[in-house]
Amino acid sequence: MPPKSKSSSEELTEALLDPKIAESIAKALSPCIAQSIDAAVEKRIEVLTNSVTEIKEENARLGREVMKARAESERFKRELGDQAVRLKNLKAYSRSDNIVIHGLPEMSAAERASSAAMMDDPLTESQGTVEATVISFSKTRWVSKLGKVISLWLII
Repeated sequence: MPPKSKSSSEELTEALLDPKIAESIAKALSPCIAQSIDAAVEKRIEVLTNSVTEIKEENARLGREVMKARAESERFKRELGDQAVRLKNLKAYSRSDNIVIHGLPEMSAAERASSAAMMDDPLTESQGTVEATVISFSKTRWVSKLGKVISLWLII
């Protein structure tokens, strides 16, 4: 019996299993495979590089904004401190011109009817009446008790 003839697919399979043929095919295809892999990796690396560059730019922009915000915060802190000092000075200045005297006798019916404690605006009292009351009080009470002449200067 004559040997069976092999089909072409069987012959091809047998040829591919031969180590010399497999090595020759690998050498022939290796530059194409390497080029394809390099191109795919290059595309992915380019996308990642672009993302990293964008992130770095965004980080730098945010860093500049933080520096501006810190500088502005420091300026506001200094300004707040200055305003606190100014407010303290203004309070002290306004208090230096305001003398509140409790317990003086009231000279007019208007003063009796609208005491300073009951008024919405205690500054509406007549300056002249208050001045006259203080001068009268100082002449009768202080001079008689101390036995000296006291001069009282009111700057109004």
